[in-house]
This record gives sequence, structure tokens and C-alpha cells, in this order.
Amino acid sequence: MQPLAERGYSYWPGGPASKEGFWGPTTSTLDWCEENYVITTWVAEFWNTFSNLFFIAFAWFGIETLKAIGATEVRHFMAFGSLIIVAIGSMMFHGTMWYNAQMADELPMIYNGCIICFCLLQTFPESKSKRFILGLLFTCYSAAVTGIYLSYKNPQFLAISHGVLTFSMVLFTPFQISRLQKRYPHLSNKVVGLWELYTFAVSSYLAGIGFWTVDNQFCDLLRDMRAQLGTPLGFVFELHVFWHFCTAAGGYACILVMVYMRMLALNRKEVVLEWWQGVFPMLALSSPKKQ
Repeated sequence: MQPLAERGYSYWPGGPASKEGFWGPTTSTLDWCEENYVITTWVAEFWNTFSNLFFIAFAWFGIETLKAIGATEVRHFMAFGSLIIVAIGSMMFHGTMWYNAQMADELPMIYNGCIICFCLLQTFPESKSKRFILGLLFTCYSAAVTGIYLSYKNPQFLAISHGVLTFSMVLFTPFQISRLQKRYPHLSNKVVGLWELYTFAVSSYLAGIGFWTVDNQFCDLLRDMRAQLGTPLGFVFELHVFWHFCTAAGGYACILVMVYMRMLALNRKEVVLEWWQGVFPMLALSSPKKQ
């Protein structure tokens, strides 16, 4: 039996999804499971486009948190700011399915990863020369990945390049947490919170990868289920949306780990980790009595 998706269905009132909308034909090297121009002819992948608002919301909250706790180092603001740039690029990509917009989505992911890794390796007060060398290395890595990807347009190369950065973060963060505990044993009670925050970040990423994998491997099935359920229940099977949510939460938590470690390394003991409703991590300033 031919999948409903191939018969031109639309789970939104108005008939089958258009093959082309306002932005013209697809020129990107990737096209996701959400059907193009189902909701409106103005946006190619409606749900995938606007689910990037999760990134902007988490990043904005992160920036406001930095201001509230008195964090002043530019790299942490750059880390959260780069999440917003990734989100804007992703909205352009999913909204138009243009190749140039795809580059605006994918390449900033590399830059964001480099900034976060730089923050991780600058947890402890170090020399200016080391900071310069690390900055130069990550700049060269970003430039090399950009040049190679634009030349060969191989999505697997970009995935591997981003995977190297992600694996580095996952691998070296526990090392830095352990190093913090050894350097400042009086902060052992706060290190427990760091491990919880790290677990939250990794778990969010893994959940996102799970949604992303199912969305790619079982697209026809998901499209059929959306068609059969109709609106609005069909939205539940737009799994790329959940990928965006999980990676936005994971990215926010990952940067928060770097910020919290840095605050503790600077002996900012008044900065504490809190969990809103037991599920959402945030940094705040403790009251004088709690200190």
C-alpha cells in the first residue's frame, strides 16, 4: 500500500501540501520529515521553523541569568548569544529550505560548539597566553570546517565535525568537575549540583538524538500517523520539534555548567544552583543567611 505521505496528504485543512511555496523550490541538501508548505505557503516547514523559539527562550533566560548573578566574562555571553544565532539560522533554513539558509543553520552550530569548549577549558584562572592559544586553535578549527564544508557540501563531514566538539564537551566536563573538587575541597557540597546539572544536559541531548533518529528512520510511518490523527493531534508526531526542544534545553544546561564551574573557581560561593519545580535548572544569588 502506498504511504499516505506519497499520495499528497495534508493533515491540515486545505488539501495536499504544496511542493513549492513562497520561497520556491528546495535547494538545500537536506529535507526533513515535516511536509513542506502544509500549514502555509509562506513557511516551508512550519513546526520545525517556529520550534527554534525554544533556543531563543533558553538563551535569553541564560543571558538574563548572567546579568543577575554578576557574571562579566564575555565568553559566557557569547555562548548564549551563539545559541540565538543558531536558532535564527535554523528558522531561515526550515522556513525556506534554501541551501544558503542551510549554511546559516549548520555552520553556527560549529561556532557555538567551539565557544562552549573554550569556556570549558577556561574554567580555572589561567595565563593570557593559554587563553590566546586556545582561542586561536578554535578559530582555526571553525575556519577549516567552514572552508571544507562549503567546498565539498558533505553533511556527514559536518556531523562528524560537530560530533567531535560534542564528544569533547561530554568527555572533558567530568574531568573539569573532578579537578574543581580537588582544587577546592570545601566546595564538595556544590559539586554534587554540578554533577546533577551535567546529567541533565547529557540526558537532554540523548533524548533529542533519540527523537531525531526516529524522525529520520521512520518518516513514512510518522507521516501516516499524522494523516490518520489529523489536526491538532498529528503535531505530536512532529518529532523534529522535540529534537529542537531537547537540544535547546541541553545547550542551555551545558553552558550553565561552564558558568557555574567558573563562578565556583572564582570563589563566587554566593552563586547557587536552584531547580525550579524540581525540573528546570537555574543559577541565582543566595541570601546572606544561606551563605
